[in-house]
Amino acid sequence: MTDTIRFDVEGMTCASCAVRIERVLGKQDGVESAVVNFAGQEARAMVADGTDVQALRAAVARIGYDIDEIHPDDDRVPITERYSAEARFQLRNVIGAAVLTIPVMILAMVGPFEVWNPWVQFVLTTIVVFVFGWQFHAAAWKQITSLSPPMDTLISVGSLAAWAYSTEVLLVRGANEIVGADHSGSGGAFVFFETAAMIVTLILLGRYFEARAKGQASNAIAKLAELGAKQARVVRDGVETMVDPLELAPGNIVVVLPGEKIPADGTVVAGRSGVDESLLTGESVAVGKEPGSQVFAATVNQQGRLEVQVEQVGPNTSQTLIHISEPTRPTRASRMPTYA
Repeated sequence: MTDTIRFDVEGMTCASCAVRIERVLGKQDGVESAVVNFAGQEARAMVADGTDVQALRAAVARIGYDIDEIHPDDDRVPITERYSAEARFQLRNVIGAAVLTIPVMILAMVGPFEVWNPWVQFVLTTIVVFVFGWQFHAAAWKQITSLSPPMDTLISVGSLAAWAYSTEVLLVRGANEIVGADHSGSGGAFVFFETAAMIVTLILLGRYFEARAKGQASNAIAKLAELGAKQARVVRDGVETMVDPLELAPGNIVVVLPGEKIPADGTVVAGRSGVDESLLTGESVAVGKEPGSQVFAATVNQQGRLEVQVEQVGPNTSQTLIHISEPTRPTRASRMPTYA
């Protein structure tokens, strides 16, 4: 017997992180398949009975990520709210970093080129790099120690290199050599504090837009999911069992009674009925179905009992819904949501 386990995933910053976790989970004993959803910050693993969940957590922890099993009775914060909170957090970071980075840019390019100039740049940049940019350094260190450095490593190394070199020049060669004897800013030494500050600030801005976009996408997917079946009646060992449609796998046989929504794309293997496919075609007349006919998720069985062999589940089925819904959207470009 197999079971599907869901995990909350922490620490993913890009799609390659999801691929890495998926690969590691799939190699563990007892795991038949694993799928990691970067946008949903969630992993699903089909495992054999008796599989050690703690061993799965330990395997993922070794590559620098944390997973926690999701139980049906868990009071889990919706992913849309999590992305909204992340967007607000990153917006605060962007504003704080920008307030300090702008003066650094002005001092570096416009002046006044006085002895105190590079020292002010040093202080402001240090705050930007080590306070507002700490999330990059923490993530980079965690991933480097697990020998799987992601994009955060490049951000951390780039900003720290510019800051460290500039600090060394300031402390060893002195501010006088940086600003020049004529206070023109054309001394023999150069510092790049503005580079370090700009790297952190611009990446933070990107993280804010990313979190905002993921929140919008998650909200749209959640609305699409409401169109589908809430439960599926799957036949296992000759017994009909009610399960979450997300737990279905290709090859499963599901029973759909009159008035119920079809939980996944598939092929009718037994029974005859008429199915309301107006969601797909806009046509209100029911389409006749018999063994061998294709049926689609979220369409409604109207008349007889159908047994359907599942072919497409999860994201593949959602893609069908997304494609269908596009013509019904307003022609005006939709605005990004505003987060408080």
